[in-house]
Amino acid sequence: MESGLKALWVLSAVLLVSNWQHWTYGKRVPQVPCYFVFGDSLFDNGNNNYLDKSAKVNYLPYGIDFDTGASGRCSNGLNIADTIAEQLGFDRYISDFGIGSCTNFLDGVNYGWNGAGILDLTGYLTVIADHMPLITKTLYYSGELFTMNAQLFNHNITVSRISKILGSEEVARKYLSQCIYVSDMGHNDYLNNYFLDDYNSSQLYTPEEFAQLLIETYETQLEVSPT
Repeated sequence: MESGLKALWVLSAVLLVSNWQHWTYGKRVPQVPCYFVFGDSLFDNGNNNYLDKSAKVNYLPYGIDFDTGASGRCSNGLNIADTIAEQLGFDRYISDFGIGSCTNFLDGVNYGWNGAGILDLTGYLTVIADHMPLITKTLYYSGELFTMNAQLFNHNITVSRISKILGSEEVARKYLSQCIYVSDMGHNDYLNNYFLDDYNSSQLYTPEEFAQLLIETYETQLEVSPT
């Protein structure tokens, strides 16, 4: 019993010191300078508000447990991105990219988008993959398509703006190398692509082949450096 109480006291002390390290003069200090989020509905904190379609979630019962009510999060309250931000020590949630209207770039940006996938075709039947390079720049801002490639495109915009704020690309890259990046993708490539009759993915690929396609595409995307 006595040894158990000692262990509990030690654990409590460790947690206290660990938490104390992230507070300075009463103000919590983030463990990293910035935090970037790429993902789908599990991480979207308001980007879908800019959609013209029914995929918006800025109405009740969404947000019923959130301080400001329905905010565009696909949840009752905080989502995964918000929880990670809290654990990292940020005093506010990371801003959504929106349609390029985010201004607080130095803290990070949330690019997560309800319905987003690894593949450009996921969730958007009218887009022809071979023509993507010709039309993406207009679609990315129309509220119609924010797949992983689109989110990476938007991150390049963010990097460019941070470079201007900090004075040079070199300083920006050093700053960004200290940040945390979270990416969650792949659910919708099955739910809103492979498993739907409107897509021919299940006819073109076996389950194993489709999984490999997603892995290889995602791997390439994660290796992309800002240009």
